[in-house]
Amino acid sequence: MSINLSEYICGNSSVCREKRQLTAYLYEIVEKCGRVRIDMDGFANKNFEVAGAFYEPAFLRDYFNAAKNKSAFNLNLLSYAGEKLTAWVKGTETHPDVKVEKLTKKAIEALSGTEEIFSLGIGLPGEDAEGDFGKHINGWSKPERIYRNPVARWMMNTKPDIALLLKRKGVKRPSYRLFMIECNYLSGEEVYPAYVGVYDKTGEKLKECYHIICGKQAICDAVLGFMGREDAEDVAMTYAAEGEEAPVSVSSGCTGVLNFSGAQSGYEEGLSVEALDNYHRKLIAGEKVKEPKLLLGEKAVLTI
Repeated sequence: MSINLSEYICGNSSVCREKRQLTAYLYEIVEKCGRVRIDMDGFANKNFEVAGAFYEPAFLRDYFNAAKNKSAFNLNLLSYAGEKLTAWVKGTETHPDVKVEKLTKKAIEALSGTEEIFSLGIGLPGEDAEGDFGKHINGWSKPERIYRNPVARWMMNTKPDIALLLKRKGVKRPSYRLFMIECNYLSGEEVYPAYVGVYDKTGEKLKECYHIICGKQAICDAVLGFMGREDAEDVAMTYAAEGEEAPVSVSSGCTGVLNFSGAQSGYEEGLSVEALDNYHRKLIAGEKVKEPKLLLGEKAVLTI
């Protein structure tokens, strides 16, 4: 058996199967990127630069840990997640990364109590509700468990591969926007399934049941939406760069998916592993490299 470390990362012949290693190389490139465009309506001819970069940030977990009033944080989270889940299930809001299936009576009977079904109309716990709602939602058991919205739990657990704080170029007043990048290499996208039910007034008889499957892109977008809300001061995003007088608001962008393509990859299109490896080697060697260009939208495209 031969272990040649020069083969571990060597373009299309790489032995490495870890997406995180390639994502680390990507992070080194985009964290100082000065040429960023946004592929969204209303952003034509607007130029941005990266003002801050975060590698696998656990935003909600860390801000929950730092929150003085953890119960208030969780109630804000439940409120937002409840609105989002209801909109997805009822079809008043759609996301390309969310699939909802209404189960037949036969399919509901087949569940036979083996699957946890979250009540869509449970609402928020009142002041007299039993339980400790200041705990991390992963630790909720009886009696808190009935309020454990699956979207809220997924939002607390998810971590994007990269998050980028963008600053608008060429404007006097600082303008910031937060985007996320989710990468794929060998395995497919992470998915989050749950069963959601609509019960009668007694809360005992199940009238309707839905199977919802959310991809990680949708959950990261939900995190961005929650962090960027303007109606809740404790979760509104702000940022103050060095030299700026006061923090300014940060708007939410979206999550762009970037696929690594190569001999091992399951993706034919995307950022070439070989190109990424060559660019990284030049950076390490201090060689002159082409200035990268980044396009962010539902897809993330890096030109190097």
